Amino acid sequence: MIARWPLVALHLVLTLLVVAALYLLVKYCWYPTFYAELLRAHGIVLATAVAALLTGPLLTLLAYKPKFGKDLLCIVLLQCATLAFGGHLLYAERPIFLVYAVDRFVVITGRAIPHESISLLVLPDYLNQPKPLLVGAHLPKFSSMEQLMSTMEAGGDIEFRPGLYEPLAQQAHLLQGKGLDAAGRFISQAAEDQSSVRAYPLVNPKGDDAIVLLNIDSLSVVDVIQKDPWLELFGKKP
Repeated sequence: MIARWPLVALHLVLTLLVVAALYLLVKYCWYPTFYAELLRAHGIVLATAVAALLTGPLLTLLAYKPKFGKDLLCIVLLQCATLAFGGHLLYAERPIFLVYAVDRFVVITGRAIPHESISLLVLPDYLNQPKPLLVGAHLPKFSSMEQLMSTMEAGGDIEFRPGLYEPLAQQAHLLQGKGLDAAGRFISQAAEDQSSVRAYPLVNPKGDDAIVLLNIDSLSVVDVIQKDPWLELFGKKP
């Protein structure tokens, strides 16, 4: 059996490597660009890392004894369960869509919508997109207002109904009229042509809402500003 301190040091190094791998996975795959800060993923990574250190190297240090094989196995299994829980939570709550709905963008996470309702015929890039897909949600068509209200009450807002999603390019004509000109109000070094940048509210289900700057020519996100969009853009709360 390895002595106490070499065993604790080895356990600590392995734990830090796993936590570092989880952090890189979150930063570059599951929560790219601004999503990690927007959805507060770093806090979950930190909590997972602390829990992994407490249930791993620290417990190994405190519980060490000469015949430590079975105890060490239990500690490793407990630590793996902790890391698996944190990783599953981060994966399940990852952003998968940024949906334009009527006059705002909404971040849609993995648990927010039924995945079986996502049409690969309408959104063929969904499975191969390395980052959350920008889409638009169109209003359903009904013959009467009563039918519309009944369906909306049963199915929720259009941004949470994948059957209403379509490529954002199909709503490009709506973006010009709804967004506010951002060139004179928000400075973004990333914007090459600020005359094409419009500002929209960004609804965040996991925290404070923000402002998204969108290039309406390329239909790409230029920047996200962590300010209240309702006060900054409209001067009042919705």
